[in-house]
Amino acid sequence: VAALIKPHSMFYRNTKVKALDGRPYDSYYWAFIFDDWNIDLWLVPEDYFSESAAYIDKIKKSLSPETKEIILAIKLEAVKNEVYGKQFGSKELYSAVLDEGIKTYEEMLRQLEKTA
Repeated sequence: VAALIKPHSMFYRNTKVKALDGRPYDSYYWAFIFDDWNIDLWLVPEDYFSESAAYIDKIKKSLSPETKEIILAIKLEAVKNEVYGKQFGSKELYSAVLDEGIKTYEEMLRQLEKTA
């Protein structure tokens, strides 16, 4: 895969050996890193996939054009400030926007301070 898409860097984790924080145990993970974006690739057991599919379906039904733009804007700002994946990840971001009504990066940071 890497030879076809030519990322600047990539890494691999075998969570059969060590589970990632909040990630499925007994899975394989690859990250392909580019200048402005990256690709995360997971191979997970089927039972984990079915649970994830239900979560993803719930998210898809909740998204609107406005909330998609808000999520992307917050994520872009968080990546730019090097806090995405460190202070919060996708689940926290989607929950903040869709469940809590967060609309800006600054509101997201304040929400995180409240729940810390």
